[in-house]
Amino acid sequence: MIKPGVAYLAKNPCALKNKNKKFLPVFWQHNLKEWVTAVLFTEWFHQCFIPEVKVYLEKEGLPLKFSLIIDNAPGLLQSISIEDENVQVTFLPPNTTSLLQPLDQDIISCVKASYARQVFEMIRAAVDADPNLQVNGLLEILHHC
Repeated sequence: MIKPGVAYLAKNPCALKNKNKKFLPVFWQHNLKEWVTAVLFTEWFHQCFIPEVKVYLEKEGLPLKFSLIIDNAPGLLQSISIEDENVQVTFLPPNTTSLLQPLDQDIISCVKASYARQVFEMIRAAVDADPNLQVNGLLEILHHC
């Protein structure tokens, strides 16, 4: 498995003080806004993804030809420069990740169902506590939760 890239706001957080981040199970990067920018993606791609894939393919005796299919996130560099003709990067069309990845569909539907259940439980609890509660009052309660 390839190390995922992690963008964290602090370069050296207290929890990782005196720790070598190269030994973490992630490719550690920092950005004050915690966003994956084109620069961070390019660093991960060239310093982590390509070397790890090449090591894996060599170990398995497979040809050094590979592709990365990636979500179309706003911070990613759509025209990443690749000098190697054996590497291909394909970006998914915008707003299609949940349609093309069944796992995302299940996760999204579970989150929506869980959220709806929690909201209805809060509504029921509020109405049980005060049967005369008006809709405006109920919305105010939900807004603060």
